Amino acid sequence: STQSTWGVLMVLEFTAVELCAVGLVTLSLLYRYSAKSVPLYIKAVVYITWLLCFSIVALIPLDVYLTSQVGEQGQDFISLRTVWYSMYWVTFSMTWVVLPIAQEVEDAGDFTQKARIKRSLKNNGIFYAGMAALGSIFFVYLLMKNEFQWKAVMDFAISLSNAFGILLVISFLGYGLVEIPRDFFNKSKQDIMLKYYHFEASSLDESRDDALSEMDDLIRKVLVVMKRSDLTAEEKTAVDLMISEFPSERVSLNRSNLRTQDEKEISDEFGGLTMDKLIELNRKIKRSVMDLRRAEAKWERTLERAFLLEDILNSSQERRIKSSLRRPPKGIFGSCIGYLEWFWHVKLHRPIYFGLAIFFSLLSALTILGEILIFLGRPTALRFLLELETSFFSITLTCLIPLLYLVYGVYYGLFSMKISGFYGLYPHHQTDGGSLVFFAM
Repeated sequence: STQSTWGVLMVLEFTAVELCAVGLVTLSLLYRYSAKSVPLYIKAVVYITWLLCFSIVALIPLDVYLTSQVGEQGQDFISLRTVWYSMYWVTFSMTWVVLPIAQEVEDAGDFTQKARIKRSLKNNGIFYAGMAALGSIFFVYLLMKNEFQWKAVMDFAISLSNAFGILLVISFLGYGLVEIPRDFFNKSKQDIMLKYYHFEASSLDESRDDALSEMDDLIRKVLVVMKRSDLTAEEKTAVDLMISEFPSERVSLNRSNLRTQDEKEISDEFGGLTMDKLIELNRKIKRSVMDLRRAEAKWERTLERAFLLEDILNSSQERRIKSSLRRPPKGIFGSCIGYLEWFWHVKLHRPIYFGLAIFFSLLSALTILGEILIFLGRPTALRFLLELETSFFSITLTCLIPLLYLVYGVYYGLFSMKISGFYGLYPHHQTDGGSLVFFAM
């Protein structure tokens, strides 16, 4: 009994270390993706939601160990089941209540926090009222058919709420299982990546010009509205806030280039000015400014990657990477660090990435095979391995290797997903609050 208690304590300590590691990884991801302008409360709710989702990876090996060694009636298993229930309902509440409200607040174009919260509550209230109406019709139908059972209804509601998430998981995993090996295979060929960077830079340059043109159109609209003599005090304050969101040099340029014909067309487009029109205009401005900042940052990073890769390819015989983008390492170990950097990029990069591509291809094939066997009701190799293992660390490794790849595949698809004109996760602090909240739901 003492040995069993000691084993459980070691298991819990190891799981605590895993959870701390998950917390740090989640924090680093949030820091990498969130824009500096994202409010602290948005970062907090996104961090909590991501942490709950990522923590599943650390808790599943513990669950498998306690089930196989202690049994479902053990006190430790009962405590873990309470943790699972708590995580589920907290995640449920965040997904269906907190996050939708936060997302509406971030996407709203209102000029005060109070007005944005009010609009968010109103829009979400309409959505929930519609869902309640549909639910009421469903309940009435069941009562009329004498088939109403509260437990069955609750099970159906839980299944329905999870259906969208399961559909996304299936889609992201399918994308990741194919794209991960292909991505590593492409990155193993530096000449192919250089051509890709050239093509992407050209495409991003066009996107940057389009975003700049869209912003200039919005600046001209705001400048025309500023000239109106019938603005109320509230409308003047709103217009001043909108013009302050643009880069000052673009405002000056468009002010000097504004033509009388443009003013007439914009005035006719607005017609009778209302606060609702200004709110909608402000919402477009917020998205346009973020789109331009993101396009410029991505274009600059792609150029840096292309130039650096060109320098690496040109330095293949130099035993040191000569690049104008990086300062050569100095100090006592400067020459050693420079050589190791050259050795990695020139000698090791290709075989290691190619080997990882093969490794991930095998894991993808095994994952698909396992799904087929489960669908056919056949036992999988993982089940036999778990039945043979007895120690926590062996069970953890047996679970973690396929589980981590599944999680990697799902989140690779999630973090690669872009909904043009709406949401996307962009590294280097280029993701707005609305997109962060969307990908936390």
